[in-house]
Amino acid sequence: MSSNNAPVIKLPFFFDVDRINQVFESQGIFNRFNGGSTISLMHRQGVSDPWLDGLTSAVLKKEQPLYFSEADFTQMNPGLEDTYFQWFYERLTEQFRGMLGRIRIFKRDPQTSSSLHHDLDVRFHLALKTNPAAFLVFPETGVFHIPADGHVYLVDTTRPHFAVNANTLQSRNHIVCSTYCGIEEQRSNEQALIHTQRKFFLEMSKTYR
Repeated sequence: MSSNNAPVIKLPFFFDVDRINQVFESQGIFNRFNGGSTISLMHRQGVSDPWLDGLTSAVLKKEQPLYFSEADFTQMNPGLEDTYFQWFYERLTEQFRGMLGRIRIFKRDPQTSSSLHHDLDVRFHLALKTNPAAFLVFPETGVFHIPADGHVYLVDTTRPHFAVNANTLQSRNHIVCSTYCGIEEQRSNEQALIHTQRKFFLEMSKTYR
């Protein structure tokens, strides 16, 4: 990950992964996947099920209008207030004020992968549980493993990539924090949005590489 063009940056922000896992286990959060691969930890006001809010893309098709913004996800899910997870959220918010959007847990089951895709934002990753055979694959730049070492990693997910867990037994769980840069997240505005997000990633790269 030391290459200057690597799409993954290790940030000097450390958190106790065991304590975060204990919070989630005590609240039964890992049981909420129900066969899926993603659950929400933050939600918008007035939603019926905060754990399922914002699991899909804000814009699924080019002709589809925006139906939510990353900036809308300001409410912490029930049971997470006054826990170590809230402390994690507040510390990250202090460092990147006004930039945090959705916060989700992405689970990658053994021997599965996602499809090749790109996102409209760069994202913060904190590995909660992983194994040496779990990777983010960027066809343009290489294969990257994010360890569960307590550090937050910034990942340029505007680049084409996919996630793979080649382990036969162990799953991989990451907290993934989307970012908001003040530009409306619409496919019609995609190039301006990605340009701004990549500029932020480049700034972080110069600071933390």
